[in-house]
Amino acid sequence: GVRPPVRRPYCAPEVALGTNRLDAELTLWHGETRPLRSGQKVHVHVGAASTQGTLAVLDRDALAPGDSARVQLVLSTSLGAWHGDRVVLRDASAARTLAGGRVLDPFAPTRYRRTAQRLAELDALALPQDRAAAVLAVAPQGVDRQRFIAAQGCAVDWPGDAIKGGPWVIGAQHAQAACDAVLACLRAFHERAPDELGPDAARLRRLALPRMAEPLFRALLEWLQAASQVAVRGAFVHLPEHGVALSATETRIAQKVGPQLASVGFEGAWARDLARDSGESEALMRTTLSRLAQRGEMHQVVKDLFYPPATMERLAAVARQVAAAHDGEVT
Repeated sequence: GVRPPVRRPYCAPEVALGTNRLDAELTLWHGETRPLRSGQKVHVHVGAASTQGTLAVLDRDALAPGDSARVQLVLSTSLGAWHGDRVVLRDASAARTLAGGRVLDPFAPTRYRRTAQRLAELDALALPQDRAAAVLAVAPQGVDRQRFIAAQGCAVDWPGDAIKGGPWVIGAQHAQAACDAVLACLRAFHERAPDELGPDAARLRRLALPRMAEPLFRALLEWLQAASQVAVRGAFVHLPEHGVALSATETRIAQKVGPQLASVGFEGAWARDLARDSGESEALMRTTLSRLAQRGEMHQVVKDLFYPPATMERLAAVARQVAAAHDGEVT
């Protein structure tokens, strides 16, 4: 005879997961004589799978008989579990049933699992509907969209005013707070270093929003730039009004040093000599010339030694001539 086809269980790839650490909401059987405490060994049943695990009570010292609590289960083997899946706990010897409940988050964190922030996220995940909006409302660093969809096991509708950056999304209120932090950080940076253009984007993220994912930070930076609240020049970020002030300084210094740089020829000019001859402070001269060099308006060959573009073009032409006369080799 012909064997019937083997039917294998499967799920959509975007929600496929395996986890050995999950957060759940549990109720301890009212007939138990002792509470459940953190560190207790249990048997964990989810769907048709079972494994040994260790319990951690998150929102109180212990789970009393008849009460419910948020817990984390650290499993000895990985299994599939999605939000809302039923969980049953049996004792370490698997002799009797202790508690039952449901999965809140199959991607439970290893750190900060008892913080007020994390417990607020679990409160949002416990809602019967609109969980995406509720989680965004308590997630100042944003939410990993792909991870959240996988944990829910289904498609998710995000609020229309949420901001997306790569695989991340952040609620409008937290996005505004994050942008305010970026602007405050830039104001403080300009006060500390008035002669510098500003921090580069990577440094700005470390200073203002060190826990935010880089793609989401970039999206917020683009949002600020589109609203003309920040300006980006190359890799550097600054407040628009600060850029205007620096541009006036750069123009003044470029006009002063232009004739000097042109007159020194192939020897180049040192920042300290340009500062002395033009009557500017050495620190201001050095930082301004460095900014001009970053934009290609002059060239810093070694630290503090500058050449104008025209001189560099002549030097490059000389190098090409030497190479042509020696089979492409320049020593």
